[in-house]
Amino acid sequence: MKKISASCEALGLESKWLLQTLEQLPFEVSEGQCLSLLFYVQLLKNWNKHVNLTAINDSNEIWVKHILDSLSVLPYLHQHHHENLQYIDVGTGAGLPGIPLAVMQPDWHWRLIDSNTKKINFLHQVRLMLTLKSVNIEHQRTENLSRNSDKVVVLCRAYGPPERIAEQVDSWIHNDEQIYLLQGKESTSLIPPDGYRTDLYKKLIVPQLDASRHLWVLRKLSGHL
Repeated sequence: MKKISASCEALGLESKWLLQTLEQLPFEVSEGQCLSLLFYVQLLKNWNKHVNLTAINDSNEIWVKHILDSLSVLPYLHQHHHENLQYIDVGTGAGLPGIPLAVMQPDWHWRLIDSNTKKINFLHQVRLMLTLKSVNIEHQRTENLSRNSDKVVVLCRAYGPPERIAEQVDSWIHNDEQIYLLQGKESTSLIPPDGYRTDLYKKLIVPQLDASRHLWVLRKLSGHL
């Protein structure tokens, strides 16, 4: 607890408030995981002074709008996880949602993709400092990705419309594989892109967030290689 309090103080956070937000999550966060997430926030703030990683600079907002927001999808990943499944975070930017999720599940296989060189350099630093050995960072465009796993799940957070995402991953995602879209306000139309079906549409609960968040899970249909 002393280490968490010291880390919070360095970021201008209330440790009691932060711990209360974690208690509202449907899973436990260990002291070590909490410290790693706080260190990630510190790295994000430090790099953001020189590299445009996020428009948010306030520590409280980063914690809620980036960290807790990213973690809100974890229970749904838990439901379908199995060994050797690879999670590909396309357009990961500053590592969201991939880095917070990898902190919580360091034994899962994570692949973070982005075409921005400066953001990729930041992610290499994060991976090194947090010793996230199961995370691979790759500088490339989504549509040019080459598979290296038999079974994948695609993750997208604030990436773009579903049609654009489906178009960019369609050449390498296999039949029956899923795309997890982390979205903001409720969609007025749940018509999936051609060749996909809706597996799930769910409102996400993000502690302390005064805005709506939703998860839309798409599954690729047979006959659309």
